[in-house]
Amino acid sequence: MNLKNSLFASLAMLALAVPVTGGAFVFVSASPALAKSDKDKGGSGRGSDRGSRSDRGKSDRGRGSSSQGRSGTGGGNGNGNAYGAGNGNSGGSSGSVKPAKATTTATVEPESLDGEVALRPNQLGSMNGAMNANINAVLAHIRNGNTNGPVGALAGLAVAEHNAAEAETLLETAGDFAALDEALEAAGYEDLQTYLDSGETDGNVDAAIAALGDAAGTEPPTEEEIAEAEAALAALPEAEAAIFDAWNKSGSATEEEKQALLDALRDRLDGEDEAIAAAIEAAVDRASETDGDTEAEADGESDDGASDAEEEGGDEGAEETAALDPEAQAMIDGLKY
Repeated sequence: MNLKNSLFASLAMLALAVPVTGGAFVFVSASPALAKSDKDKGGSGRGSDRGSRSDRGKSDRGRGSSSQGRSGTGGGNGNGNAYGAGNGNSGGSSGSVKPAKATTTATVEPESLDGEVALRPNQLGSMNGAMNANINAVLAHIRNGNTNGPVGALAGLAVAEHNAAEAETLLETAGDFAALDEALEAAGYEDLQTYLDSGETDGNVDAAIAALGDAAGTEPPTEEEIAEAEAALAALPEAEAAIFDAWNKSGSATEEEKQALLDALRDRLDGEDEAIAAAIEAAVDRASETDGDTEAEADGESDDGASDAEEEGGDEGAEETAALDPEAQAMIDGLKY
């Protein structure tokens, strides 16, 4: 028996002399070149960790190869010796099952920007034309009194917004004059001029005068002007309803989406107040000219009851009058502000 065999024999006897604890053999190695080797046979009492920890062997002469594999709950063995010849294999089937990926259903919602709903092009539908229309096309619809289609509906909204803004200013002024009258009456003055001539001061009257600003030296709005302003405010919801009538997606749109559309259209008109006012003025002038031509034609009727326009097949003024539908004419008639 050579030295190396004696060493192995001594180690074997030492292992037998060590008490068995926990159902496993404990091997003590006197040389770092020796690798640990366990046997794991799926729950037997001979070691629970051999398949993974004994696959590497190191020696003074070389490196042992280690097995590659994954071991779950099955048996595995591996051997490594001091000569550097190491081998190990493991085999087993894993009891774990790869979990299936959860399936999520995406809900299509309008895009949002800074907490506000923003409609995508496919949600705008027919209103893409209004959103992308050149402002000159919108102004032309205003001048011609054309409220047909998406662009015409946008033109009607532009007119209604303009009229409503001026109507609100007039109604606020009327309210300030009413507040001044109440303050003068409470202070015992017949009118503003009487108060100014008195040379006295009253805090409530002075506050009411300050609220009027530049309008303090003017006449208060008449009852007719107030009625027209109220009618202009009432026309705004009608113009908004016309937008939805021209929108082919309004039937399935939510209230938030409808409001988002109105906001987007108003943003589209932002900064065009002067151009819109000029187009409205041109529409009013055109309507006045048309009315004048109609009156002239009525005065120029021939003895047989036929007008000059009828004899000639209709002049340009008559054609323009015929081109305006009742809804467009009503819009032009309302262009007061």
